[in-house]
Amino acid sequence: MQISAGDVKVPGKKLFKTEAFSIKVGEKIALVGKNASGKTSFLRAILNEDDLIRRTNEVRIAYFDQELAGLVTSETLIENVNRVNAHDKQLAMDVLGSMHFSQADLNKKVAILSGGERVKLYLSMILLSDANLLILDEPTNYLDIDAMEALESMIREFDGAVLFVSHDGAFVRNVSEQVIRIADGTMKWIPKAMTDIVKEESEARVTVAEDKLVVQLRLTEIAAKLSDPKISAKEKDELNEAYMRNSQILRQLEE
Repeated sequence: MQISAGDVKVPGKKLFKTEAFSIKVGEKIALVGKNASGKTSFLRAILNEDDLIRRTNEVRIAYFDQELAGLVTSETLIENVNRVNAHDKQLAMDVLGSMHFSQADLNKKVAILSGGERVKLYLSMILLSDANLLILDEPTNYLDIDAMEALESMIREFDGAVLFVSHDGAFVRNVSEQVIRIADGTMKWIPKAMTDIVKEESEARVTVAEDKLVVQLRLTEIAAKLSDPKISAKEKDELNEAYMRNSQILRQLEE
């Protein structure tokens, strides 16, 4: 897929300029930048194949965002998976198992799944689809530690390309091989591994202050959900684990 040099826009507003670059098969790319810099808008520009985007007919995209629009809540977990699964049944069971779904969970209606379970199901569906380009917008929100590690492993093993946005620094370092940075009104391709960028304290790294703000907002959101007396015990456990994981990330950022 080719991205031409030019202006990335939303109706009535220019977001940033981009230099020309391409996304090749197998590349794992992190898109970094401050809040409201246009990261999600750029992902949607790819989906909509805006004027600057050129992709061949062979490119098949699967998109993850927090709206989880691909889930059919009236169907069971396994019905949702079977609707998109392009692989054999055993691989589907392995992926679902890595996300901590048991055999007993397969026939549950999606409508009764917790928020965290829905996120894990949708990620499983995307990984099992026939897509060869995964576009992931904050995929680690509300994942427990084991599920996040499983996702990291599956992305690294994925044969196609992956372009993702995440404020989880550990996830970015563990998964990305290349970085695209939006800063000062310009998007640039940085042809280096994220681990090298972090070691060199490159400008491509999202600032600690920015990371802290995002994690603090996430903690506030999780705390608000925990205060809801109607949540199930299972969802409460998931939220508590997500709260502890994000608290740990915040402590690391403050060191």
